[in-house]
Parts: sequence; C-alpha cells; structure tokens
Amino acid sequence: MSRERPSSASSAASSASSPVAASDSGPLRSHRPATIDLSPSTFRRVDVSLEAAQRSLTDALRITFGVVWAVLIALIALFLASGFQQVGESERGVTLRFGKVVRENVGPGYTWAWPYPIGEVVRVDVGQRSLDLEEDFWPNLTKGQKQQALQELAGRKRQLVPGKDHANLVAGGALAHTQWRMLYSVSDPARYARAIAAGQEEAIVRALLDQAVVESLAGVTVDELLGQAPGALARLERRVRLRVQELLDRMNAGMQVDQVILRRRTPPLFVLESFNNVTTASAKAAQEREQALRDAQQTLTSVAGQAASALLKLIDNYEQALDAADASRADDALATIDRLLNGEAVAIDGQTVVVSGEVAEIISEARRYRTDVVAQARRRAAAFEAKLPLYRENPRVFTASEWSRAYKAFRDQGVDEAFYLPGNASDVQILLNSDPEIAKRLEEARNTAEAKKAREKAIERQAEEFRRKRREQQSSSSGGGG
Repeated sequence: MSRERPSSASSAASSASSPVAASDSGPLRSHRPATIDLSPSTFRRVDVSLEAAQRSLTDALRITFGVVWAVLIALIALFLASGFQQVGESERGVTLRFGKVVRENVGPGYTWAWPYPIGEVVRVDVGQRSLDLEEDFWPNLTKGQKQQALQELAGRKRQLVPGKDHANLVAGGALAHTQWRMLYSVSDPARYARAIAAGQEEAIVRALLDQAVVESLAGVTVDELLGQAPGALARLERRVRLRVQELLDRMNAGMQVDQVILRRRTPPLFVLESFNNVTTASAKAAQEREQALRDAQQTLTSVAGQAASALLKLIDNYEQALDAADASRADDALATIDRLLNGEAVAIDGQTVVVSGEVAEIISEARRYRTDVVAQARRRAAAFEAKLPLYRENPRVFTASEWSRAYKAFRDQGVDEAFYLPGNASDVQILLNSDPEIAKRLEEARNTAEAKKAREKAIERQAEEFRRKRREQQSSSSGGGG
C-alpha cells in the first residue's frame, strides 16, 4: 500500500497542473474543489478504521464460537446426565446399548447408561402382583346380581347363552363355573425385558392362565371340582400353577408363579339347588360315618381301655389261624388273649398293654361269681352231709323242721303280704291289692340293697384297679431291670 501512494500523488499533481497548462494555452477558467481527498493522511485514517472493524469482527466471531461451544458442551453434558436413572426398591434394571443387554439385574439406586437412542435403562417391577379371572369362566350377571349370593340366583338362569355366559368343561362333559386368582412376580428381569413388550404383560399372563385352567379342569370330574374331598382343591390349584409356570418357561418370560387360588366354584345356576341337596346329603353321611367311628372307638375304649385295638388284633389273628387250620398259631393267640383278659400285662408290638374298662369289671365279676358259686356249693354239700344222718334217723320230724325253717325264712324276706281267712267262711272272694305303705317299704329296702351292692362293686373295682396298677409297676420294674 505504501508503494501505491507515490503514484497516486503524482496523478493528483498532474491533475492539479492541468488547469495551469490550460491557462497558458487559453483564457483562465474557474474549477470546483475536489470531492475526494487523496492525501496520505486520508489513507492512514482509512487503514485504522479497517483494522478496528476487523478486530471487532474477530472478537464477535470469537465470542460467538465460544457461546456455541459452551452451548454444545452443555447439551452434551445434559445428554450424558440424562443417562442417570433411578431404580426403585421394588424394581430391577436392565441396561441396553444399541438394543443389546450389557448389564442385568441392576439393583435399587441410581445407575448410568448411554441415553436413548444409544442405550437406555429398562426398569422392571419385580414385586409380587396379582391377576383375577372373575368373568372368564363365570355366568353373565348384572351389577345387581353380582352383589347377591349364588343361592339367591339359583334357578333363575334356565340356560347358558353362548358368547355371554362362560363356563369350564370338565371331564365327563359336565359344566362348572370358577373364579381364579394368581400371584406372580418377575424372577429374571433380563428375560422378562426380552420376552414381554411394554403394556402386554397382563394380556399375556391372562391368556396363559386361561389356557392352564382349561387344560387342568379337563382332567377332573365335576365331583372332584365341586366336592369336599380332603386335598382335592390343593391338588387342582397345584396342577394349574405348574401348567402356567410351564407355559411361561416355554416362552422364556422370566416370571415365576407364586400361588394359584381357586376363589369360587359352582355348578350352573339352574342346577345349583339340586347339587346342593346332594352335597348336603353327602356331608351328612360323612358326618354320620365319622360319628359312628368315634362312637365305635369310644365304645371300645370304655369296654377294654387302651388295650382295645391290641385285643381286636389278637382276635383277628386267632380267627385267621382257625380259618387257615393253624392250630399252633391259634393256641398261641388264644393264650395271649386269655392272659390279657386275666389282667396280665402283655407286650404286643413292643408295647405293654393291660386291659381295663368293662372287660376288667366283667372278668372281676366272673371271678367273684366263680368263687361264690364254689363256696355256695361247698356250703350246701357240707349242710347236706350234716343233715343226712338226721333225716335217716327220723324223716318226718326232719321234714317238718325244715319246712318250718323255710316258711320262717320266707316270711322274714319282707317281700310278700299275708292274708288270713276265717275258718268258717263258706264263700271267699279275694281282691288282691297291695298295701301302699308296704310297697313303699319294700321299694326302700330294694333301693338300699342295690346301693349297698353298688358300693361293694365300686370297692371291688377300686381294689382290682389297685391290683392292676401294682402288676403294671411290677411288670415295668422287671422290664427295666432286664
């Protein structure tokens, strides 16, 4: 630029000298002043202004680029910060990168992953959840009918309408209505995230539970479904649960079935009353059977005590031995029965048993009777032997004496009334009517005698029980010493 300045100055000088030359050649003319100052100072001022403008532009561009970079860095920071996500206490996270699982089963708390679309954190709720099948296999009822008991609706619906009323088809072609509830949870979040699309979980689980219920009930009868057999309901619920779990595992869903509950079950409403009558009759029969078994056990216990079952087993063995013509085994069984009935402590199947109850009383009474009969027979024999010589000496006197003694004993019993007749009566009518006072005294005497006999029996039973306990103690002592 400094090289161009002299040429510009010479051009200006030559231009300035042109009027002089013209004046020399012709008359002088006036000229207007120049509009552009081309002096060196003017060029210096222009250069300074351009440099300032360039500096301003450079500074502005520098600031603009700085702001752009700051905004870009802030956006990048925000983009990266958006990768921080919180996993709840009842959740587990699955970290994805370009759709591929890079981390599984991320625990509760904050975790970072590349933000979308590079990656994301899929949060899976692993808490237990429930699904109810209330209308899938239930008759079509209005809102008001749903609030009523099934017994109130019995007989109102005369038929099932296809497409509206739903039911289960069980073995044998019968129909029944059921309502179910399933409790389940996510056991493998990664498998769950791969297999279950967002918002499709309930529909998938409901379809699988429906299938499991249909397949399971097809293998049970209506009596097994609606009856009261012990354990039948639990077995059916277990069958449905295992079938649902099998279907979930087949699709690799990563879910676990915790429990399946059969909430309600009923036959079709138009046969509900008849079915209830059958159920009531069956339940009553079962109660009567149970009561009969309890009565039988109570009777056996009252008759033979704790030895009742052992005694029955011995009797069965004895009868089987007789049927098999095994005399030796029959004799052994009979000997053991006799020992047990005689009040001895007998070891059976490793347990020592002693008979008690009515059997012990009957055996004790039989023993007393045997003793009394023998003693009475001996007394009568002794009396006969003592009276025989007297009879031989004078039979008539002996007979009169014995008759008088027997008549006196008869009168002394106090159980009869004597009626005296006049000796000169020609026609006698006897109207028998007991004296109430005498009947009262006789009743009191009988009651007193029975009470005395009962006390004697009670004392004898206590003595027999005491002797039995003594035998048990001696048996246990001898067994322990052995």
